[in-house]
Amino acid sequence: KIPVLIPHGVPSDSEKTGFAVLGTDYHKVIRDGVEYLAQCGHKQISYFACGEYRIAKEKYFAILANFGLDCSPELRFEAPSYNEHDKIIGALEKWYDNLKKKPTALFCFSDYFALCAYEFFKSRNVSIPQDMAILSIGGLIGCDFFAPSLSAIEFDCFSIGATAMRTVMEMAKNNEFFRPFQVSPHYLSIRESTNLKK
Repeated sequence: KIPVLIPHGVPSDSEKTGFAVLGTDYHKVIRDGVEYLAQCGHKQISYFACGEYRIAKEKYFAILANFGLDCSPELRFEAPSYNEHDKIIGALEKWYDNLKKKPTALFCFSDYFALCAYEFFKSRNVSIPQDMAILSIGGLIGCDFFAPSLSAIEFDCFSIGATAMRTVMEMAKNNEFFRPFQVSPHYLSIRESTNLKK
C-alpha cells in the first residue's frame, strides 16, 4: 500500500475513496465573496450556480441574510451545465429577462461562467462594473486579460501543491494511509470588474 492524496477535492471524496483529501472551504469562499461585494455597497447580489456543487441554495441565502442583503429567490439561479456555452448563455438570458429588479453584482460559479456573463452583458449593453459588478471563483483562466479585468476568489495553487507534496511525504514516512480532510487556502484578487463603490 502507498499513501494517496487528492489535492483539490471535497470532503465527500474522502468518504468515497478512503484517500487523504485537500480541498477548498466553499462556504467560506462564498461568504468572503458576498462580504466583499457588500462592502462595495451592493445590496442585491446574484449567485450564478451550477447545481449545489459549491454551496446549497439555503446556505447561500443564509449568508445574504447574515449581511442584511436582499434575499429574493431570483437572486440565485443556475446553469444545467458547467462547460456548455449555449446552455450557460441560455441560463443567463432566462434569469435576466425574468428579473423584477436587476441586481448590481453577479457572483459566478467559475471563471468560465464569468466569461459567458461578459459575453451576455456585452450583447445587452450592460456595462461592467458600472451596471453589473462580476466576481468569479477560480482565477485560473487569465483574469488579467478580461476586459475589464476579472476579480476572483482564487485558489492558492502553489500552496496547494506544496502542501500536497509535504503531506504525502509525511504520510509515507509515518506509514499512514489516511488523513482527515484538510482545508486549502484561497484569497481575493480585486480587479476592475468589481472595483467601483456603489
